[in-house]
Parts: sequence; C-alpha cells; structure tokens
Amino acid sequence: MEKRRRILWVDDDGPDRFRYAESRLKREGWEVEWAQDVFSAAQKLAAEAYEGVILDQETPLDPNDSRSRWAGCILLHWLRGNSLPPSGLPPLELSRHGRIARAGQPHTENLHCPVVVISDYDAPGLITALRSASPADAELPILPKPLKLEDLRSLLESWHE
Repeated sequence: MEKRRRILWVDDDGPDRFRYAESRLKREGWEVEWAQDVFSAAQKLAAEAYEGVILDQETPLDPNDSRSRWAGCILLHWLRGNSLPPSGLPPLELSRHGRIARAGQPHTENLHCPVVVISDYDAPGLITALRSASPADAELPILPKPLKLEDLRSLLESWHE
C-alpha cells in the first residue's frame, strides 16, 4: 500500500497566497492541509500523522497574536520533542511557549517527518535556532519568499527517494 502524500502547510498568509502552488501539488497527488497559526498547527500535528510540514517561520503563535515573529522556530522545536525552546528568541515567545504544550505531544510519526521552512527573513540567528531543533535538522532546507514552486516540488519529491 502506498503511503499517503499528506503535508501540513503552516503559514499565516493561508491558502489564498499559495493557491496556485496548492493546486499544482494536489494535481501531483499531495493532500494539503492548512494551519494559519502555530497553536492550530500543533493541535493538528498532535492528532494526525503527516508526511511532511511546510513551515513559514513568521507564523504567529495564535490568531490573536500577530507580534510573534519567531513562532515557527518554537513549533519546530516542539515537533522534534524538545522541551526547551530554542535559544536566542525574543522574551515574548519564550514566555508564551507553554501555549503550544497545551496541544499535547506530537503524533509519534511526526517526530521525524521532514520539514521545509519558507521565510522572507534572512538572519543567521534564526537559521541556527531552526537547525538546532534536532540533529536531523542540521541541514534543514530554508526556501526564500517569494516561493519558487519548482524548488518546493523538488524538496517534496526528495522525501520519497
């Protein structure tokens, strides 16, 4: 039986901004689910298994908090089963890290699923924080915005090799 090609796309811009990319991925057999904040993503990742995650590092912690610029880092660390948040994040995110913990623990299969980060912000500290989530993330792919569909498709296909 072939494994479902199911991904969770976490981005506060939501499907409207990426409608073309989503439709192309669906034509290629991917099931795409969306979360527009980190807390919603954590709830989904706790409840169901995904083959991978597309993560905008600037997604807010919850729909009522647009100030959380680094919440994607916190989600990645939670997803990898790390109890401590990554170092170098602003105090706002560190003090609110417990909100994700209320979503529970990540689904066992999601602890090792591949993640690709999309970002329009380039900072060495951010990249270090993201890539320190686990040893498997040492070479975490980070794609710039605007997102090039071909780059994303290549990464998704590499998950099947």
